[in-house]
Amino acid sequence: MSPSTVLNPLLTVAVCTHNRPHLLDQLLSVLLPQLAPLRIRLVVVDSASYPPAVPRAEYAARYGDLLTLVRLDAAGISRARNTALHECRTPWIGYIDDDELPSPGWAQKALQLVERLPTACAACSGNVAPKWPGATPPAVGQRWLAYLSMLNRQGEFDQKRKTRFGIGHSVIRRDALLAAGEFDTSLGRHGTSLLSGEESHLVEVLLRCGWQIWHSDTIQVDHIVEPERLERSWARERAYWEGISITRRAQLGDFAWPWWIVASAYLKVALLSMIVSYVNERTELDLVLAYAQGVLHGHTGIPRIPGIRRGPAAISSDGVAKPATMYRGPHSTPSSSG
Repeated sequence: MSPSTVLNPLLTVAVCTHNRPHLLDQLLSVLLPQLAPLRIRLVVVDSASYPPAVPRAEYAARYGDLLTLVRLDAAGISRARNTALHECRTPWIGYIDDDELPSPGWAQKALQLVERLPTACAACSGNVAPKWPGATPPAVGQRWLAYLSMLNRQGEFDQKRKTRFGIGHSVIRRDALLAAGEFDTSLGRHGTSLLSGEESHLVEVLLRCGWQIWHSDTIQVDHIVEPERLERSWARERAYWEGISITRRAQLGDFAWPWWIVASAYLKVALLSMIVSYVNERTELDLVLAYAQGVLHGHTGIPRIPGIRRGPAAISSDGVAKPATMYRGPHSTPSSSG
């Protein structure tokens, strides 16, 4: 077998996609030319897209021996990432989300990174820079920016317990991920829901097993921010599901769930629902309120604790934007407001 046909023995790259063919095509046009000279295999997992994801014919013709496409009949980011893991035959797997673009030389730097990371390192993430839809960056607060998964940390280091980690722009040791039980399919995006937490839960499991989680600024991706994510309704929806996600992680044993967190959520809903309509959105109090609503729903199962009255839409328990209502107390029936 000639050297030109041997796959790279250290690293496999995986892309999981769902109903975003335009972003997948843009990613493959940048990623495949980086992987080809290094003979790095690419696994694309189509998470029940409709219509099914179909890479360009020219990609199959040019990179056919490097490119593997796997289709799933049920959506779910954790399920898709586990599928990619099972397809991996190398010690390391690198994940890139379908709405990201690797920086120039990303593949070469990722390969060099896994060669030098210590044996105690299970995973290493990189920096994420925003690629805004317009020429002028929008006025986005810090909480909103965090929900957009932006990350900018300098250096290469063991993060200890203060981890900031995103699977969609990382390299992970295959055996460590398998030993940790893979990605928990009760967490992470499912179709249009904004449930998250699968990454944080995995990191917690790895740390408890004695592994290190590193960060390196040598690998960077651009995160394509779609216009809908700059809508206030999306930010509120994302905050709401973050609240649900944190309760799911507590239920899985990631940390103790002190009573005061739930009490604080009740207090925030009761107070913020009365003032949020009159406060400048730059304070992001509406996002704090949406997060508190998610915590209460995740902890108590209350289907809806409304409270946001201004903006494009409020947040429902199933993550769908609906007309806003006013919270009037635990024993009252919410009524619609204009």
